Amino acid sequence: MARLPLLRAFLLSAVLQCLYASAVDAEEAALDIDIAHTSIEDLINIEVTTVLRRGEPYFRSPAAVSVLTGEQIRRSGALTVPEALRLLPGVSVSRIDANKWAVSIRGFNSRTVSKLLVLVDGRSVYNQLFAGVFWEAQDVLLDDVDRIEVIRGPGGSLWGANAVNGVINIITKTAQDTQGGLFSGGGGNEEHGFAHARYGWQPSEQWAIRTYAKYLNRDEGYLHDREEHDRYEIFRSGFRADRTAEEQQSTLLGEFYFGDAGEPFNDGGQEVGLSGGSLLGRLQWTTEKAASELQAYYDYYRYDSRALVEDRHTFDVELDRRWQYLPNHSLYWALNYRITTDDILPGPVIAVVPRARTDNRVTTSLQEEWAIVPERLSLIVGTKLGYNDYTGIEVQPNVRIAYTPSDRHTFWGAISRAIRAPSRLEDDIIVPDTLQGNKDFHSEELLAYELGYRARLWEEVSFEIASFVYDQENLVSIDEGKVGNNIHGDAYGGEIAVNYVPTPWLRFNGSYSYVQLDLKLDPDGADRAQVVRQDEADPEHQFVLQTSIDFAENWELDVGARYVDRLSSRDVPSYTAAHFHLAWDVSRQLQVSLVGENLLDAHHFEQSGGLATQVERSLYARLRWRY
Repeated sequence: MARLPLLRAFLLSAVLQCLYASAVDAEEAALDIDIAHTSIEDLINIEVTTVLRRGEPYFRSPAAVSVLTGEQIRRSGALTVPEALRLLPGVSVSRIDANKWAVSIRGFNSRTVSKLLVLVDGRSVYNQLFAGVFWEAQDVLLDDVDRIEVIRGPGGSLWGANAVNGVINIITKTAQDTQGGLFSGGGGNEEHGFAHARYGWQPSEQWAIRTYAKYLNRDEGYLHDREEHDRYEIFRSGFRADRTAEEQQSTLLGEFYFGDAGEPFNDGGQEVGLSGGSLLGRLQWTTEKAASELQAYYDYYRYDSRALVEDRHTFDVELDRRWQYLPNHSLYWALNYRITTDDILPGPVIAVVPRARTDNRVTTSLQEEWAIVPERLSLIVGTKLGYNDYTGIEVQPNVRIAYTPSDRHTFWGAISRAIRAPSRLEDDIIVPDTLQGNKDFHSEELLAYELGYRARLWEEVSFEIASFVYDQENLVSIDEGKVGNNIHGDAYGGEIAVNYVPTPWLRFNGSYSYVQLDLKLDPDGADRAQVVRQDEADPEHQFVLQTSIDFAENWELDVGARYVDRLSSRDVPSYTAAHFHLAWDVSRQLQVSLVGENLLDAHHFEQSGGLATQVERSLYARLRWRY
């Protein structure tokens, strides 16, 4: 980590620049914290955009969707996106070691989970190498997050391949909403040091800009019989610029990052270098009956380890348009093209042949929305038609219906087909005498049936239940040393979430999630152990409870607990974890807080395997200064 001490100097420089730039107006600044809790009325009217790719009140959404606001994230004390996602129903989050995470929705949880699409401001962070997400590289600045929208269930008809079991859409605040300066930093026994600085300004009436720098240093996990080697240190910096005119909005975002995510290797350890960056531009324009958007981004990623080295460049461009062609009918269409090129240097064990490859993907979406009875009964029918270099043409249709008989009740249902396209490793991996890729590997397929109900039972209570039944085909298998598609099966379960806000200063949130997989080996399959590993890789039962209290005039307390059922195939016992966040607003500009995580035991496993370490009890202090 010879280069990483430079991060401290870089971050200090950024902080000093922000302090200097904002000194003239420091006295007028105030914390951008809404101390009062969101009311039930506000909660059910939160606008979500991920379900239909347009604004829609959460209460009427025809999907199992959850929203985590920026205020909820701040009050949770979370430092990373996976930690924040623990608050949501139906999301399985396991920390593998000090820097690696397994995040899934409705089954198949592992570090290389491949049935979940993750977006950051419209940019997919899916990696073609294994069709998943390297969460250790997604160190998003949480203070800039406006909300995280999570769809539990398929979203392939709008979002394409890999939006099979769910979509996580991380949406950051506009530059207009992050004016002035912000510094936040602290440390503790596990989080050795973390800090970020942000400054926003408006060079003109139409333009707003923000820049930021972020640093995180986390200690190793715990394992009694060997050295852990899993320290985590990462730096990120970037900017956002927004221009707002009467009928047009423009956005430009860019960032770069680098760091080390250590892990065991053979009889010792290795530092895994993470680096990359992205640049995204978006133009939105509206007319009386139509709204259009053109977006393009470039993303670079480098993964540098002794096992293999991956360099990947991705370019993506999309044009979409929503047109209200009749009073109660609107049509959405989109055209997307993505090209990704890689260069994968083999290690002592793993090779990918050919070493360099370029893959193309072209998709088009078409979706009709019919408001049969405006704001009461709606029908959505659509499909995504796509081509990829691995399996050719794929079709992902979708039918959804939502019925809101009154402002207190919404019923919805959906039937969807989604696919998970092959990854580079499944096609081209070679591990001598152990594993070989398959050029004839097919897309994994899902046919999903979903039903849901939301209710505002009283003025203080809202309630949601969602259920699902999945029929899954062509699931990945390992058959006599070759990648195959010889597992199929069913999955079923659901989620229940309750919000209770008896007073503006007291709030209770709770959820329960259940998932059951029943997988079987095809007649041509050979690896029954793989069926067991996937079948029992997720907790059947999860409970999450959260209480938020505002007391005195400038104190707030958040206390929560979660129960996670055992992972049978991974020999991980069930556990209960508790956390708290205590904050004091010293002034309008300054807040200090204390956060405790995993309070009920000194350490515990959340995953198992050669890379897994135990998660330890953590306490850290934090200072947040708005100027």
